[in-house]
Amino acid sequence: MSAPKHHILILNLGSSSLKFHLYHVSDGSDQSSVRSSQISLLYHGLVERIGESKGSSIKLRSNVDNQKKKEQWDERMDSHADAIDKVFEILKDKDIKDIKDSLLFIGHRVVHGGQSFHDKNSAHLINDDTVQEIEKVSELAPLHNPVNLKGIVECRKKFEETPQIAVFDTSFHHTLPPVAFTYALPKDIVDRQVRKYGFHGISHEYVSHEASKFLRERASRNSGTANEDDEELKLITLHLGNGCSACAIKGGKSIETSMGMTPLQGLVMGTRCGDIDPEFIFYTLRKHDNTVNRDTVYAIEKMLNGKSGLKGVCGVNDMRSVIEQMNSGSEDAKLAFELFCYRIKQYIGSYFVTLSGCNAIVFTAGIGENSADVRREVCKQLTCLGVELDDELNSSQDHDSSAVRDVATANSAVRILVVPTDEERQIALMGLQLLAERKDATVNS
Repeated sequence: MSAPKHHILILNLGSSSLKFHLYHVSDGSDQSSVRSSQISLLYHGLVERIGESKGSSIKLRSNVDNQKKKEQWDERMDSHADAIDKVFEILKDKDIKDIKDSLLFIGHRVVHGGQSFHDKNSAHLINDDTVQEIEKVSELAPLHNPVNLKGIVECRKKFEETPQIAVFDTSFHHTLPPVAFTYALPKDIVDRQVRKYGFHGISHEYVSHEASKFLRERASRNSGTANEDDEELKLITLHLGNGCSACAIKGGKSIETSMGMTPLQGLVMGTRCGDIDPEFIFYTLRKHDNTVNRDTVYAIEKMLNGKSGLKGVCGVNDMRSVIEQMNSGSEDAKLAFELFCYRIKQYIGSYFVTLSGCNAIVFTAGIGENSADVRREVCKQLTCLGVELDDELNSSQDHDSSAVRDVATANSAVRILVVPTDEERQIALMGLQLLAERKDATVNS
């Protein structure tokens, strides 16, 4: 008889980093109805500076029996394969000796799914064909997909019997209508995967569910009945971190989003420029090189993705540093802060029209959850749309950082919610749902 499988491991690889989350599943794989309460976080951590000469660092957070503990140490790791081995070594040392045999699946975040995985199924069981398709669309996300694949390939080698599941950041936006995803380009170009895909979909989907649940439960408390109709609920979700995106959601479905074919389009970000005049690229090519060559194109791409945004305007890409410099009198930092918020307000106004109104604006991710200054600046010119921020609630530090909270005034026609995102939990839930559906299909076949 096989051992019970009651753990889920989620991996999220960066160019020189590895985030991991280990969950316990209360009902193992026998549960056909997936619930968020079914999984509990045991450990999560971050391996940084993988392959760098000064060595790697490891941060580990424990949540076992709700006893929160932190550990940190340095140890050299030359590759992501070394980092994955180290993660399993750490988990075994934490009295999870059967970790390999107890895994229901390993979940992987993959940034770009292209057309191949642009459907209602955000989670996909990984096989040889899946790996090949992810490789094919890597040209659309050269900074992300190849790194994501490293984790997938290594885990398939090391844990051949453990299901591997990929969840794509683009899949939530499969409901965009053609008028939203089509670029006004010649049809033969558009036919070659050139279209808006959108990103941060895992986060937007998670926080939209949490926001809907919060509004539904509050309506039930206030009236005795849940009069919030999820099918008609209109949300504008703002994922604001080093990468930023906005999403218009109606009835739980994405109908517009700010990022495009790649994560470069849209809002001003930490190091990405967001929306610019495309002619800038040709202008720069003419100014610097009379003949287009690969190095010149790469340099422009690197500038737009890694040296622009907040960093390009004022020299730093961390919003906390931007605000600190602004408060110290830096005009560049003031411009960067105002530009960041101005672009968000433009998208909110646009999405009000797209949605024909809005029930709630949702702030999430590092900046969205933690910067009262950004929320204040974004909302202060939205009163014409019925948006009224309660400055005391917005600035208060007396709250549960893991809970949804409403920082709008009582009279605001639009709720302003701060919703902590949890992409890893969303990946775990999607993976569980996929396995449950496959199990049901097998039983009913």
